[in-house]
Amino acid sequence: MIPIEFKPFLWSYDFDKLDLNNNKSVIINSILDYGTFNTWPILFNIYSKEDIKSVAEKSSNAWNKKSSNFWNLILDSEQETFVDRWIAENNKLKIESI
Repeated sequence: MIPIEFKPFLWSYDFDKLDLNNNKSVIINSILDYGTFNTWPILFNIYSKEDIKSVAEKSSNAWNKKSSNFWNLILDSEQETFVDRWIAENNKLKIESI
């Protein structure tokens, strides 16, 4: 099931027919390009950083330039970035609050 938080960023698709596996590219691209600090941790909780990086490498030239530059820096980094720490902490908070 696709998290409801993703719906505003997948408005051009039939949200109820999207599948996390079959539509992985569409979901990752939409959330990286248009998503927010609230949706990124969810995305990284669903897909591995390697999966996300693989999709991003094939598609980032079609994104908004700022999104493309931001994610290229984050996904190409071998070191832990502030986003990695923020996502890990945000996921921890979401899990603890459930």
